[in-house]
Amino acid sequence: MSGLPTSLEQLRPEQSTLEASRARFVLGLDVGSSMIRCHVYDRTARVCGSSAQKVKNLYPRVGWVEIDPDILWTQFVAVIKDAIKAAGAQTNQIVGLGISTQRATFITWNRKTGNHFHNFISWQDLRAIELVKSWNNSLIMKFLHSSCRVLHFFTRSKRLLAASRFTFTTQQASLRLAWILQNLTEVQKAVEEENCCFGTIDTWLLYKLTKGSQYATDFSNASTTGLFDPYEVGDQQSAMFGECCFQTGDVKLTMGTGTFLDINTGNDPQHTVG
Repeated sequence: MSGLPTSLEQLRPEQSTLEASRARFVLGLDVGSSMIRCHVYDRTARVCGSSAQKVKNLYPRVGWVEIDPDILWTQFVAVIKDAIKAAGAQTNQIVGLGISTQRATFITWNRKTGNHFHNFISWQDLRAIELVKSWNNSLIMKFLHSSCRVLHFFTRSKRLLAASRFTFTTQQASLRLAWILQNLTEVQKAVEEENCCFGTIDTWLLYKLTKGSQYATDFSNASTTGLFDPYEVGDQQSAMFGECCFQTGDVKLTMGTGTFLDINTGNDPQHTVG
């Protein structure tokens, strides 16, 4: 009997170890324009561990901004491991991973092998600027603007009013993707063979995490490609809910690599090109 515990104090270390092994955590990971960060949260939303690394942007030519996907993947894995270690947790205690990324930065890769055709083309990249100018001054765009103005006159649709003022920008992925298709024969061939995947950072990370079984994105990232409905909510707009900006007129300001000012305009979308 002398080997049995005789008090609660003697039981606590064993109980603490048991409780710790049963603890569950979720990861919050952000791939920004300048930093990649990971936080480990417990069930009370307390940050138990964190890790961060600087995103390594590449500037191969004037106006070009790229990210090496292999380096980004290595950093992605490293910050997750380091954050879990800092929290004193084990990987089998992680029950969820939330990912937020810089939007409109994209990549293309081989559907069969998973190998990328080029680096990530950043949303800050200006290589397609001449293509943007050409499209904005084209007869097609002039016809689109005129048609939408006429249709808006009869329907009063705010979407048509927005379309009548729509212009391409270098921040949208669409014309940067067009530049890639025009200049990289390897990508052109893959598209013709239906063997090319296109995606923003979130899509590529998910593809890698699932070893190619998941090829998906969300509304927020898709809306910045220029290939999707721009009336969907984005990350900055979504962040307003995190700041409890629920009332019309509430304002949220985020200052990071860029400065983003958002205002709650109510239940109906407002026409704007900004």
